[in-house]
Amino acid sequence: MTDLSNAYDTSTAPATEEKPFTAKLVREAWDRGMKATSHERQTATLNQCFMLNQHWNYWNKASGRLEELPRNPDRVRATVAKIGPDSDRILAKLTSRPLVWEVQPNSADDSAIQASRVAEAGIAETAREQNWEELRYEHAHVAWTAGVGAIAVEWDDSVGTTIGVTEDGREIKTGDVKLTVLSIHEIALEPGTRDARKARWWVSGVAMPSETVKADFDLSKVPAADARSVDSVWRLQDMSRTADIPMTMVFTYYERPFNGRPGRVATIIDNEIVREGPWPFPFSDRLNLALCKVKPIHGKWFGHTPVTDAVPVQTAFNASWSSIIEHMKQAGNARLWVPYGTVEDIEDLSDLSGEAVPYNPIN
Repeated sequence: MTDLSNAYDTSTAPATEEKPFTAKLVREAWDRGMKATSHERQTATLNQCFMLNQHWNYWNKASGRLEELPRNPDRVRATVAKIGPDSDRILAKLTSRPLVWEVQPNSADDSAIQASRVAEAGIAETAREQNWEELRYEHAHVAWTAGVGAIAVEWDDSVGTTIGVTEDGREIKTGDVKLTVLSIHEIALEPGTRDARKARWWVSGVAMPSETVKADFDLSKVPAADARSVDSVWRLQDMSRTADIPMTMVFTYYERPFNGRPGRVATIIDNEIVREGPWPFPFSDRLNLALCKVKPIHGKWFGHTPVTDAVPVQTAFNASWSSIIEHMKQAGNARLWVPYGTVEDIEDLSDLSGEAVPYNPIN
């Protein structure tokens, strides 16, 4: 009988060395995450066009982008907007009431109650300064369009009170929390992730003007305009309006602490790591990402939106009205040919359908 006692003995097996952290690994993680949600992002892009009342578009699988249907001047192409106005009414009702913050006191004594009121005032002031009401509407709009919307909780060390100066003259500030609304086009998670907040890492990919990227990250040169070379929202949507604006992709990699790893945050621009540091948040059991799903899908970190179901109905509605208008046009131009002299006062006839048009019966 074959001896299998050492089949699972790994004491003599070489230890697996961890790969060094590079910008290439972040780009590969971004590509894997984008590939896992390609269908959902295509659907979200088409939904956004319909919400903007741009209905005569379709997804070209051959070119991998959204394109407009070819125009024919002889055919009627009616757009009877339903999805856009109805979505505006839904979002308006959803965000009609102002945000209210309540901090529960730890105990019933006066000092705890006073502390909770101070905390509520502090949150209200931060919400006013950072305009959280506008962020809420943008977040709701993104979630309604794609079925899922995200808010990234980041730490901005460039704001606040100055508490020191570095050797190179850069001011050290107290910093503050910064909230950023992200769509499904700007989020890459580990493929197969069920709960986005419990994932090990995530990558945000945001397209920004190249000159702005150079100034914000204090780069020595203007980075390459590589926003079109990746599968992002800038490639999925119509590029005609942004064709002359150089855009650079800014990737931010977040890895929370787990299994003894300290966690990290890194910013990648033009295939180079321009900033890197440890995990800056006091929590380690979740990522700095808050998601909202319109209709959850079991086992998926993203959701479903009724806008996707309404797009085929809106398409059929537009096609029906286009056909009706074409028939009305044909019926409005219908005429009856009669010989000269059979109709009196021919010049008094109008353009109504079915009226007579005289002709010479000899020719």
